[in-house]
Amino acid sequence: EAEVTALSMNGYGIEVVVVRPRMIWGGDDPILLPSLARAAREGLLKWFNGGLYHTSTVHVENVVHGMLKALENGRPGEVYFLTDGEPIVWKELITDMLLAAGIKEALEGGVDACRTAVMVVTQALEGGGG
Repeated sequence: EAEVTALSMNGYGIEVVVVRPRMIWGGDDPILLPSLARAAREGLLKWFNGGLYHTSTVHVENVVHGMLKALENGRPGEVYFLTDGEPIVWKELITDMLLAAGIKEALEGGVDACRTAVMVVTQALEGGGG
């Protein structure tokens, strides 16, 4: 809704360029990684369809770079998607993130994937990501 409102103002003395970063990762992530780590430690991390679907991500440094490029070169009224490039396999991404953070708990599962995903996202949104 905010994006539509902002874009509707384009051309009225305001130049609006929209950037849409996809799943930002890296830096001192206070939400995603801590929530995933807690779920893995508690044995609650589950995979939809084995975690073999593709997703796009963007590192926080690439978000900054992309936003600066959009500011410098973006065309008013346009929308730009920011990603790290080609889509990657979700399970590989999450497994690599958890292993890099020292989380070695079992990363398998699938039965309660929907319930667990909703719980992890809800906790993260409520600020319970730590």
